[in-house]
Amino acid sequence: MFVRAGAWLDSTLSSLRGQARREGRMTWVDFDLAARRYRLPEGQWLGLPSGVTWEMTPEPDPSADIRTVAFLPDGTASGAALTIRAGGYASVHRVDWLTGSIRHAHH
Repeated sequence: MFVRAGAWLDSTLSSLRGQARREGRMTWVDFDLAARRYRLPEGQWLGLPSGVTWEMTPEPDPSADIRTVAFLPDGTASGAALTIRAGGYASVHRVDWLTGSIRHAHH
């Protein structure tokens, strides 16, 4: 579950970044981590991959339930770090705000 959740996250973020650049318009994903769900633009809420816990930083408004990662047409992004955990393993998936690149590290 842990590896599949990380692969899903990297794929989703990379796809959104590519879409923003190809279509010349902003795209994004909303995360509601408390409810363990996400939604893409103009989409319905869908469940996050199970078997892991989810965290996201930075938290501009810690009281907000919905957190958004946005990608702009020039490839830049809003920036974020999403951490997934299972057992003693953790993986941090970072979206660089300046370049929009997505990278991850296991801990």
